[in-house]
Amino acid sequence: MHKARPRKGGVHITLQPPGYADDEDPLMYKRTKQPKPYSVTQVVFGVVGVAVVIVLMWVTLKSLHAGFSSNLFAPSGALAQMEGGSRYVDSSAVQATGKPSALIVLSDGKGRWNTGVWSGWGEGRSGSDLRWAAHGTRVNKKCPYDCHFTHDNSQIPDADAVIMEVINHPKFLHNEADSVPLAFPEKSTAMLGMLYNEPTEHWKKWVSNPEIRDRFDFIMHTDQGVNMPITTICNWGRNLESLLTYDPQEHKKPQHDIVYFCDHGVAPEYQRFVSQFVQLAQAPGSGLRLVTQQELSPSAPTDGGTYNTPWRLGEYSKYKFALITEASVERDWVSLDYSQALVGGAVPVYIGASNIEEFVPGTSASPGIIDIRGFESDPARLVDHLRALVGSYDAYLDLHAWRRQSRLSPQFLRHLDRCVYYAECRICEKVLTTKRG
Repeated sequence: MHKARPRKGGVHITLQPPGYADDEDPLMYKRTKQPKPYSVTQVVFGVVGVAVVIVLMWVTLKSLHAGFSSNLFAPSGALAQMEGGSRYVDSSAVQATGKPSALIVLSDGKGRWNTGVWSGWGEGRSGSDLRWAAHGTRVNKKCPYDCHFTHDNSQIPDADAVIMEVINHPKFLHNEADSVPLAFPEKSTAMLGMLYNEPTEHWKKWVSNPEIRDRFDFIMHTDQGVNMPITTICNWGRNLESLLTYDPQEHKKPQHDIVYFCDHGVAPEYQRFVSQFVQLAQAPGSGLRLVTQQELSPSAPTDGGTYNTPWRLGEYSKYKFALITEASVERDWVSLDYSQALVGGAVPVYIGASNIEEFVPGTSASPGIIDIRGFESDPARLVDHLRALVGSYDAYLDLHAWRRQSRLSPQFLRHLDRCVYYAECRICEKVLTTKRG
């Protein structure tokens, strides 16, 4: 076990009295008539006064800044992750010491699968390249805690925690999964964490089974009721300012009405509605242009295809709306397509999570998305509604009110703080807190 104590550090500033230039005569102050010198008290009050003025000016300028005016007192975690704020220490500086306060191993299931690879965990030193549907995105992770994450499973005996992406067991082993025991660490006192980032209903046998679940000290899932919730509400390599200052009038293209990247399918209960809506929107004379992933794929880069996130964000920026469908109607399950559309600049036309209102960037009066549940009995009404918004740009711009006001809802900021790509820091904090009692 690693016993090294956390390093203490900081910036130390020493104030020194001004010196004299080489050709300056100090005695000149005695030989010439000088004003009466200020007392120590006057100097102190003067310095304090100047400092107060500077702070007030800084706060005023910060509050006027378009990207941050309403988020000065927002959760610092999200702002730090998205701005690269000074609250965090670059993880590369932490890992370079070779003396972490906690060692965290990402399980490989005894060589059969992996953990946290798609989310870029365990890469640390100079940033992480994200994979899967975040292909092409690079993030610099920062954290004030001193931990080392590794995929080297030979270090499990010395680990303070082991993280297991349990659903990879059946994913990688397929039909053999039932006959192969889940690879729990042997003879280890390490904390155990379960990670999975898919709807629970698809993997109940593995993630809801008490015989498996109860062995873990903490669970990382999109279910916001677990003891370490995660989300795919992320910034996708962009900063908070660009998210809030995106100008639809500058980026939207004519005849670019709706884009539909159907990566995750459609929940059975909404398949008929979505199919009818797409047909109506694509019909001649609909007054709308809906473009599908299949139509866009020839223009996608060879590196990652339509999963290339910078390219996809660029496509979202051109379209007014993005149809977002989930393969499961499950509370808290919001796939990454949703936040990618928002970051790219499109208004999500969404069906999926039963509590999507808790994930909107705006207010209840102006949420910034279109919830299909308000139209689920009649897809033609949704087509009419979108056509009216396309025809009235002022009405469409109202959907971006949260951008114009530079205001993100508190719950959206909380979900940004829980983005899975930055979860290593939260794991580290939990492990160190537990170690220290």
